[in-house]
Amino acid sequence: MAEVPIWDEWNFVKLAGRLKGTAMALREMRRRGEAGAIAGWAIYKNYVENLIRLSLSRPEPAYRTTMINDLRAVGEDDLIEKIEDLHAAHPEGVPAVKTLDLVDGWDGELSKRVGRRIPRSPNELTIEEIEESKRITRELYEVPKVPKEAEEVEEEIRRLEEMRGELEERLKRLRRRPR
Repeated sequence: MAEVPIWDEWNFVKLAGRLKGTAMALREMRRRGEAGAIAGWAIYKNYVENLIRLSLSRPEPAYRTTMINDLRAVGEDDLIEKIEDLHAAHPEGVPAVKTLDLVDGWDGELSKRVGRRIPRSPNELTIEEIEESKRITRELYEVPKVPKEAEEVEEEIRRLEEMRGELEERLKRLRRRPR
């Protein structure tokens, strides 16, 4: 069975498998979101919020290493700093209210960066938002087509270069002829 084109893959787990890791899949969702695909932002937000909750759920630094690496891969350095500060302030475990405050605060910051409210889950998107997100993502992967005029110009240049080569060849033969 053939795989769907990468731009049609919206399942985060499948995308992570194809891109060889969750950090790369998260980067892809961010890239789609930055291009204007709200579905990309919704998936990104959902995954990052899960990373926040998981990284604050246990005090052991080794437990959160992979999650921190995923956040670092997408440039969420301020968020990483806040997570580490909470762990430093609460060595026995971060209270749930602090975790939820951080999730809500980050959500607000992301919405400001994007310029609109991002749904909590991709399931909250409208059909129009989903279709628009798919269209935008498909365009990200398309190779731009050369305008017809440019193709015609290139063809004319090739034709002229061939003519030039033929004329140079004739000139060489004429110069070699005895007079």
